[in-house]
Amino acid sequence: MRLLDAGATVRAAVGHPDDADTIGYLNSAAAKAPGTIRCFGSNLLKEGFYAEATAGCSIALHTASPFKLTMRRAARSS
Repeated sequence: MRLLDAGATVRAAVGHPDDADTIGYLNSAAAKAPGTIRCFGSNLLKEGFYAEATAGCSIALHTASPFKLTMRRAARSS
């Protein structure tokens, strides 16, 4: 939130940019600060997905990492 407080434009790569429940806290923080926020859809496993979100940026901070979980389906109880 320091970037927003400093008046910066923050571009956030998020899983569901159109889901108000998911990004509501980001929009709330931006509404209280002089900076602005723009959310972009993300897919860490798709090559080049950051191109739009980082176009024209002088700095990019990457704080996410893709991970996959393989789980066996639990046995159903009768």
